Amino acid sequence: MHNSNSSGKKQIEEVQALRSHKPKLETLRPETAERKKAEEKEKKHLEQIQFLSRTAMELVEFPFEENIYQFIGEKLKELVGDCFVAINSYDKASDSLCTRAVSGLGKHTKRIIEILGREPVSKCYPINDDDGRRKLLTGRLVKGPEGLYELTFGEIPKGVCRAIEELLGLRDIYAISLTIKGKLLGTAIIITRGAGGARNQNIIETFVYQTAVALQRRLASEALQRSKKEWETTFDAMSDWVAFTDLEGRILLSNCVGEEFTGVSSAQMLGQSICKLIHGTEKRIPACPLVKMLETGERAAMEFQVPDTSRWLMVTVDPVTDKQGNIVGAAHITRNITKRKRTEEALRESERGKSAILDSMSELVVYQDRNMRILWANKAAGESVGLTSERLVGCYCYKIWHGYSEVCAHCPIVKARETGQPQTAETATPDGRRWFVRGYPLKDANGNIVGVVEVTQDITKRKQAEEKLLEYQAQLKSLASQLSLAEEQERRRIATELHDQISQSLVVSKLKLEALRKSASSAEFGKELNEVCNSLGQTIAETRSLMFDIHSPLLSLLGFEEAVAEWLAEQIGEKHGIATEFEDDGQPKPLDDDIRVLLFRDVRELLTNVVRHANANRVKVSINKVGSELQVSVEDDGVGFDPVKVATGAVKEGAFGLFSIHERLELSGGHLKIESKSGHGTRITITAPLKRENNAKGRKI
Repeated sequence: MHNSNSSGKKQIEEVQALRSHKPKLETLRPETAERKKAEEKEKKHLEQIQFLSRTAMELVEFPFEENIYQFIGEKLKELVGDCFVAINSYDKASDSLCTRAVSGLGKHTKRIIEILGREPVSKCYPINDDDGRRKLLTGRLVKGPEGLYELTFGEIPKGVCRAIEELLGLRDIYAISLTIKGKLLGTAIIITRGAGGARNQNIIETFVYQTAVALQRRLASEALQRSKKEWETTFDAMSDWVAFTDLEGRILLSNCVGEEFTGVSSAQMLGQSICKLIHGTEKRIPACPLVKMLETGERAAMEFQVPDTSRWLMVTVDPVTDKQGNIVGAAHITRNITKRKRTEEALRESERGKSAILDSMSELVVYQDRNMRILWANKAAGESVGLTSERLVGCYCYKIWHGYSEVCAHCPIVKARETGQPQTAETATPDGRRWFVRGYPLKDANGNIVGVVEVTQDITKRKQAEEKLLEYQAQLKSLASQLSLAEEQERRRIATELHDQISQSLVVSKLKLEALRKSASSAEFGKELNEVCNSLGQTIAETRSLMFDIHSPLLSLLGFEEAVAEWLAEQIGEKHGIATEFEDDGQPKPLDDDIRVLLFRDVRELLTNVVRHANANRVKVSINKVGSELQVSVEDDGVGFDPVKVATGAVKEGAFGLFSIHERLELSGGHLKIESKSGHGTRITITAPLKRENNAKGRKI
């Protein structure tokens, strides 16, 4: 037992002794903790290096068909921890960022889609913050704006941004650009949820730079592939056969169109002679464009018809040079020009037909450029000046036909060129010939005037005939005027004869019969004499009416204005029951006798027309002095008419009422104006010159 107690006591003492050495042990602990911390740091650093090495290899081997942006987002989330990551690409054309991948949403994905109303990816945000742009281009991880609204440059409404922030419990926002040598490729947005923010800033920046290099390489590779594909598509989509050969003419590359020309696929024709494929022989044909190109070092071409066919081909050969300018090959372009050849032949045939047609015309047809230089002329144009049409080409019309050194005044060709509208004119040449010239501007597809076609007709004979006709017409008008005056004079003579001879004899006879009746012894005889007296009275009245119809004495007794007013009231108002109105300005209106007679006759004829055709309830006659002319207007409220149709119909039907008035007035220096419309009445105004009075020296004024 003693030994046992001694042993326990000894153990207790040893423990107490250890406790007495406690300060010494404590001095060793800091070294162990620091070493442990260093080991952990070294381990973490090694893990980061391994992470970067691993991801670098993954980026190099990353498949083109997979989403590299999603890969970058997931790796960043792995580095940072509890966060959300959005990776954006940059579009230079629109200067905007487009979300390509979002990582870390997890179970909240569906709710986020409901709040946004769409998938969070593919949303674009225009960059409108210059300060933010400068920070991004540094390639450093920077703490971003306070919320999603500022982060999205206001593209997402504030209310939506707050709802997302509350749902995800967001804290800090960080941004870093994917930048290579100042070129922005995209951005990475890190939104943390826990305290402490984004850890591992250096490794994040290194990883992002590493991904930017890979992304640039990927984008360049994609662009190269797109360009190659586009080139191949364009190369094969060409309508021409394009082939590259060596200097011997062996095909190195060809598009698929060559099969249409040769029946050989582009793969099978590699190494074959292009000359044999086109011409069926290894021998170089005369005028071979490849030989000519090699001799001159410049483009060479030839057109030929394929033997035993109707097909035409055009082969163009261009040199292919190296960097030193040495010709190392040739580019052959073979085009099927059969349609073009047919079109050219059809055009030549059309030109021959056009020339035949234009040469058969009696009119002079000349095509001129904008400088009035003749480009083409028909046979008649040449014959008009004793030249061939070919000799006229390059000449100027004003020199050939007029002998001028410059353009003719009022030239219709110049006007057609300036206005862009057809123009006409009549002209004369020094030899006394008269011409009717028409100019028609020619325009190209863009509407620009490129020349003018001149069509000229020799109207010398027609003009001579017109002048003779005008002379005959003047003679006819003069005869018609004389006839009209002679008719009026004859009317006056007949009316005078009726009045002085027959009317007076009838009146005397009636007076004698009345005296005889009074002295009659028999009642029955007196009755018969009374009937004879009444018959004579009626004959006298009818004779007086006939005298008025043939020639009204009112014009001689009352003057023009009063005669018109009297005739209007009696013959129109009282006789036909039409309401009349007469208006006179009261000014003196001296008229020559023949003009006064003519005007009175015309007014009566117009009023008679109102009664016969107008179906009017009211008619008004106005007489006014206008300068040195007398103006008479006859206006009614009748049915009206179309003046053009009436004039045309009058000629066709032989009714020359208004036409005769017009002609008579013109001969007397007056004129006729008709204003009418169907259903709106008629106003006809006749104008005639007033009498020119003699002044003190005997001259008419």
